[in-house]
Amino acid sequence: MKKWPLLTTVLALTLLTASPPSADAATPKVVDVQTTGTYTYMFKGDESVWQFGYRISVPTRLDLPQTAKKIVSNSNYDTIVLFEDGSVWRYPSDVWGDTSQEPAPIAGLSDIVDLEAGRTHTLALKADGTVWGWGTNFHGELGNGQVKEAWDIPPQQVVGLQDVQAIAAGDNSLALTKQGEVYTWGGWAHASRVTADNPQGFRVTPVKVNNLPKIAAVDMAGDTSLALDTAGKVHTWGDNFLQLKSSNGDSSTLAAPTQIPGIDNVKAIALADRALFLKADGSVYIAGIDYARSGELSDAQKKQQLQPQLIPSLTGVTRIDAAASQLFAIDGKGELYGWGNNNSGSLGNGSLYWKSQLNDPTRILDTGTVIIDGKRQAYPGVIHQGVTMVPLRKLAEPLGATLGYEEQTKQVTISYGGQTVALKPGDASVTVNGKPLQLAGPIRIYNDETHVPLRFISELFGAQVGWNADLAEITVTTAK
Repeated sequence: MKKWPLLTTVLALTLLTASPPSADAATPKVVDVQTTGTYTYMFKGDESVWQFGYRISVPTRLDLPQTAKKIVSNSNYDTIVLFEDGSVWRYPSDVWGDTSQEPAPIAGLSDIVDLEAGRTHTLALKADGTVWGWGTNFHGELGNGQVKEAWDIPPQQVVGLQDVQAIAAGDNSLALTKQGEVYTWGGWAHASRVTADNPQGFRVTPVKVNNLPKIAAVDMAGDTSLALDTAGKVHTWGDNFLQLKSSNGDSSTLAAPTQIPGIDNVKAIALADRALFLKADGSVYIAGIDYARSGELSDAQKKQQLQPQLIPSLTGVTRIDAAASQLFAIDGKGELYGWGNNNSGSLGNGSLYWKSQLNDPTRILDTGTVIIDGKRQAYPGVIHQGVTMVPLRKLAEPLGATLGYEEQTKQVTISYGGQTVALKPGDASVTVNGKPLQLAGPIRIYNDETHVPLRFISELFGAQVGWNADLAEITVTTAK
């Protein structure tokens, strides 16, 4: 490879300080978000899927064999992917980027149109309106008429269900029929259901949920169920997370569906440790105590959080999702916002710290795929305020540079082509052989790695940089 001197001409100085590739109106918009609590998946208009969470603090493009329609996971952290051909594949834990484990199709499943994962079981909805389940069946959550102490029961049909249009799963299971009726099964032991095959009295087959109007959508988290009716009102039962008045006097559970007061004209719901409500006007409301901050809250503040509250910074929202302590919303411009607990990168904001908490919706970092000499890289370029940032060590060392680090001063040095460059995270300039030089943007830390403006790398190694806005791809072509 030809080594070009670093920053020795006016042209080099101009290119280094010029604006690097940035996202513009042609960049693929975010059209869907699906979060599992461990990972979050960002679906873009070009059918690409981007992942962040669990030590991946910025969105990274997944290399999938075909277009993915749904991605879920449960407490064993295996990832289940529904592809556009109706097949369902299991990706073992942390398989993304781990070539030692091979994904495989789940036998017995075809023509699948939707997936939902509970705590330890998974449900699939077929195009013919039947529901199939696999995983555990400790409490009858597979709806096959049995209870079984096993962790890996293969897919089997839920008995007695047809014409189903939507499903949900938590500790139990839910199904919504095309007639607007809701059925539930699993958990909720009761003496009236005790038999020789079911000594605990679990609901082992689907049971219709009574006292509900015609329902348009359902969701579930843990033992809590939500149902959105066709008039835009929301009903809940199970774990009484909003501490609503119960007809049976038990404040911990709601045995029958109860309408949530203070919220109407809702068009979408999402449930995790708190509930999100998307109204027809694009506004978003939230209800439920933020237990991650409960030590900071007064009793009055906690009581207020039990009532649906408007999130004023979110407007024109088109989609919402939630899992565990992470909450997400997509606005009309196709931009994704997240807030809640940042469990090791769960909010895609570049931070990996377990204890970091975002109380207000914050836009997820834009990223673009880096392609070096025709080879797609496993790490993304982060687009921060219009400046494309790339991981310094991962790009510099394979191209022949020597990197050093001074612990006391936190200074990074790069030796290449007879030049010595010194830089520090947070600075917007570097020194080249002792002379200061302004960069296009400050040096930043993402995923515990130093990131620098892409133009800096391009000039250091005499490379040409291109930007494909339609595909959000950054191409780097080195001189050989």
